[in-house]
Amino acid sequence: MTTDGKVLLLVLAGFAVLAAQPRTVVFEFEPVMVDTGVTKVVASLLRDRMAETKAFDVIAPPTGAQAYSVAAAESIARALGVQQALMGSITRIGSKLLVTYRLFVAANGTVVLSDRVTVESESELDIVTERIAAALKAGKPYAATLQTGQATAAELKSREPASSILFSTGYTFPIYHRLGYDPGTMFFTIEAAVTYETPQYLVMGQMGLIRGKQGLQDVHFELLGHKLFSGTDVTPFVGGGIGVHRVKLTPDYPLPQREDDGLALVASGGVMLFRSSYFRVVGNGKVTAVFTQDLGPLYMAGFSFGITSPGYDPSGKFRTPPACIYGTLGAFLITGIVIALTN
Repeated sequence: MTTDGKVLLLVLAGFAVLAAQPRTVVFEFEPVMVDTGVTKVVASLLRDRMAETKAFDVIAPPTGAQAYSVAAAESIARALGVQQALMGSITRIGSKLLVTYRLFVAANGTVVLSDRVTVESESELDIVTERIAAALKAGKPYAATLQTGQATAAELKSREPASSILFSTGYTFPIYHRLGYDPGTMFFTIEAAVTYETPQYLVMGQMGLIRGKQGLQDVHFELLGHKLFSGTDVTPFVGGGIGVHRVKLTPDYPLPQREDDGLALVASGGVMLFRSSYFRVVGNGKVTAVFTQDLGPLYMAGFSFGITSPGYDPSGKFRTPPACIYGTLGAFLITGIVIALTN
């Protein structure tokens, strides 16, 4: 291909890119019981975020040009010769802010996309502008742009309680016991739980297996409750509960086999990561006191980490598909089979 041909192709490619990016003016939003400095920052952030999407050729309106009404916005947009215009308002309602926006065609005023979002404070407007830009690019409602780390406080509060499943593994360490044998200093632990989560609380029914030396085997079921201390993607929690443990020792001959069951008291706490995502990671520490009649008390402490799913969908609703329920039942069944085969 000749040099002239290559230049022509580059020019045509440049025109194609420009044609895919409609020239769009972003007006400063109308302030209602809000400082104008806030609306200026929001407009500036929106221009930057929309330009970063590569879906718009963004310009600012002339200095002092206000477009607080549709008629004014259309008039200025047509005078600027742009294809689209974005306008909106920020209204303070009590301690909250209501952000509305409208993207329309400058030539005829046809609305391309409009929506509204409520936020708890000005500090969340950074998240909001990024998600508005993503919504405008995709041509979808604001709620459909929810991603990990981008949930506003209002969205977190709106989540409905529902159940999920949690699979975890880790190690447990004996603190004190009167077993009469050396079960080792570190026990392998695997657990599966069905959880019920609200914005502030997490309740779980947990079944698990602990294995150590001298044939130590601890099969347990625990009912735990936790307080969640935030609604962000790094959510600490602390709580506790009760359980029933079946402890069994099958040491090598000639030592006798021993087993017993008893009530357990549990204190636990940890952190949930990526809470606004469909995929979560949970790290947990736990201290357990098991009281049996024949084997005496057994005090243990340990840690575990695991994954739980699903999370919240883009509308803020917590969904648990049937597959997760069946998976949990299957996990309990497999755990039971493993326990039976090891006896």
